[in-house]
Amino acid sequence: MAGTENLVKTVRLDDAEVEEILNKLDADQRGVDPNKRVDARYQYRVKRCVVHLQAQGGGTTAYLVPTRNISATGLGFLHGSFVYPGSKCLIQLTTMHGTWHNVPATVVRCNYVTGRIHEVGVRFLETIDPSEFCAQAATTRVLLVEDDPSITRLAKTLLKALNAEVSHAENGVPALEAASDQIFDVIMLDLDMPEMNGFDAAKELRNRGYSGRICAVSAMTQPED
Repeated sequence: MAGTENLVKTVRLDDAEVEEILNKLDADQRGVDPNKRVDARYQYRVKRCVVHLQAQGGGTTAYLVPTRNISATGLGFLHGSFVYPGSKCLIQLTTMHGTWHNVPATVVRCNYVTGRIHEVGVRFLETIDPSEFCAQAATTRVLLVEDDPSITRLAKTLLKALNAEVSHAENGVPALEAASDQIFDVIMLDLDMPEMNGFDAAKELRNRGYSGRICAVSAMTQPED
C-alpha cells in the first residue's frame, strides 16, 4: 500500500463536514426505487481510501478520498475536482480483517456537490463480495421459531430490514430439524408454542451439541419463566 506521504488529499474538509455531505447525499437518494438498481448498495464510510486515478494526459496519481457507498460492482467516493467518466483507476479496498485488495475500475459518473467537491462513481472491472469489506453487507442468518403468524410477519419485516436472512419454524420440532441441516448465526426462540415449546427445544438443541446463539423471544416475563 502506498505511504500516506505520497498521497494527494483533495477533499480539504474536516471529518464532520465530510459526514454532513455524505448524509445529505444519502438523504437525497432515499426516494430512489432500490429495485431499479442492479446491485444492492451499502453505506461504506472509509475516511481515507486510496484511489489511483489515471490522468487524461497519461500517468497516475494516488489520492486519499472519503468513500460513500459500495456494491458488488462499484464504489462511490468524494473528490476535490472533476474526474472524466471513462478514466481508469485502481481502488485499494481494505477488508474487514485489515488486509487490502487492488480492484481495477472505471469512472462512470462525476457529479458536482458543493464548493470543489464532486461525487465520483466507479464500476469495478470484476465483481467483488462487498461483505468482505463492509459489515453492513454481511448477511446474518436467523432461524425464527414462532407460532403466531402476526408476530412472525412483523419479526421477518424488522429482521430483513437489518439485512438478515430469515428461516422460519412454527415450533421446536421443525426447529430442531432446521438447526441440524443449516448453520445459523442466531436462533430466535419463542417459549410458549404447541407440540414442543421453547424450553424443551433449547434443552434438546444443547443436548444434541448445538453451541450457537439462542435468544429467547417471549411475552412470558414472570420471574419463574
